[in-house]
Amino acid sequence: GHSLALFRGGDSHVGGLLNLSHQDAMNRIALIIITWALLTFSVEAQESTQQRIKIGVVYGFTGSAQVWSEYGRMGLELAQDEINSSGGIKGKVIELIFEDSKSNPTQSVTAYRKLVTINKVKIVLGNIWSFLTNPLIPLAAKDINVVKDFWPAISLRDQKFDLILCVQVLEHTSEPCSFLSTLSDSLDKNGEIYLEIPSGDWVVEHASIADIHYPHLSYFVTKVIYGIFEKVSLVPFATRNLLNGRDLGFVLRAIESVSSAKTLGSNADALASLLSKNIERTKSRIIRLSSKGEFAIYGANAGSQALFGFFPHIKPEFILDDTPSYVGAYGYNYESRFQILKPTVENLGRVQSVVIAAYNHDKVIAERLRALGFMGEIFSLRPESDLSGTVKSLFAS
Repeated sequence: GHSLALFRGGDSHVGGLLNLSHQDAMNRIALIIITWALLTFSVEAQESTQQRIKIGVVYGFTGSAQVWSEYGRMGLELAQDEINSSGGIKGKVIELIFEDSKSNPTQSVTAYRKLVTINKVKIVLGNIWSFLTNPLIPLAAKDINVVKDFWPAISLRDQKFDLILCVQVLEHTSEPCSFLSTLSDSLDKNGEIYLEIPSGDWVVEHASIADIHYPHLSYFVTKVIYGIFEKVSLVPFATRNLLNGRDLGFVLRAIESVSSAKTLGSNADALASLLSKNIERTKSRIIRLSSKGEFAIYGANAGSQALFGFFPHIKPEFILDDTPSYVGAYGYNYESRFQILKPTVENLGRVQSVVIAAYNHDKVIAERLRALGFMGEIFSLRPESDLSGTVKSLFAS
């Protein structure tokens, strides 16, 4: 029957698992979705004659979630194209149907209902932002059996899957080789894994302080991740750069075991030296902003966490964020805490400078700040050497 599984993990979650099963389904579609934000699924029986697996996707292609959603689309389309070009899943091709939630929870529900009732999809993937996807959970609850467990889950020990999506999780595991090996063991014959990870090469090349997140146990440069693939007998037959090279996506297939005695590692000393120079060059600007006491950080996220970690004495007036559930909460360093507020005309009137921690969105955020009448300095945590940005880097010389 149809089987659908989900792992929920990432920067702020340990994990959760969804498993769905329908005895009357004729062809098994199996997905393990391992991701750092909540996804939602609805599965019903499909006719044996249907030659397409329709998957609905509710992403915020406009509004605050736009940048992440566009790159998420790229990752999904990579998996779709490569799987379909190699014959599909059990002879059935994947058809992705995208709907725009407009980064609004109410619109997320509207988009979900359209996909289920009009497009007749059997699977719905929600946005990486939980505030957009959580409202969808009650709609799909009747079809979902939640199993909270660590991977590999004992309850799924004997279950095999045709497709495994592992998105932004490997860097959080203490034993990446063992983790990937268990995923490979859970594949059905001719099954595939879509793996997405932050690029260690990006962090090294740009000495990117904002991309060193404390929940990440590992960063994988190219030679290391390929060495891991070889060690666990996985072969990448498609790759794609995401977020301008900040993330990497791979479609992997298992092969017969090949003995390998390679030692995996990279030169951490070189990165430490580059980071030290970056910190020293930026320290005077940080001191100036903190001494004036009239600046805000935009983005209660891993980027602002990294900023507090590398510059522990930084003291913004407050943190701005668009996530409704964050308002009234606090960000903090070891000696102070800073309230999270909505970006409003009134709040912006209290500061003279804004540092955008969510640097992948910096262009859109800067435009929004100007539209709200903010005329002060705007900086981005985007690395100075990343020339794709248009907002002045906080780390600029």
